[in-house]
Amino acid sequence: PTPATATTNLSTTIDSYGFTLNLVGEIEIQTSGVTTPTASNDEGVVFFEYDGASSIMLWLKDSDTEIKNFLADSYTSLVGSQSDVTFTPINEGDTKVDENDSKFVAFVTESGETQAGGIIGTWRCGNDKLFSLTSTGLDGAVIQIRFKRILDGFSCTK
Repeated sequence: PTPATATTNLSTTIDSYGFTLNLVGEIEIQTSGVTTPTASNDEGVVFFEYDGASSIMLWLKDSDTEIKNFLADSYTSLVGSQSDVTFTPINEGDTKVDENDSKFVAFVTESGETQAGGIIGTWRCGNDKLFSLTSTGLDGAVIQIRFKRILDGFSCTK
């Protein structure tokens, strides 16, 4: 007889802030506020490592900023926060996040001998909540897969 194999379907879900994010696997999530100590429905940040990619998702209550401008601001902030790293955008485009329009930019980074990269995407839920997701890591293919899985696991709470 063949030995029985146990499969576990561990997942991590965030659903406390007016959106839902389902991720496969047991993932340690850290949260923070943007202008306050703790995350809320109106604003916050979640940080997590996801199978080879570091990801940060930020949300704000904002009904005026266009997603393309939020994307530019997010990219500029990241570049400005790492002055010892050279950033080169390699691709940009449009996609959908839970049926909402989304813009993204992919980039490579270089710091000394270390090459890495990342993707930033921005989208809106409803008229007044703006989101940004940044995933970075050492392997471009891994980053793309994790970024897509995170977006696929995201839904605006109606």
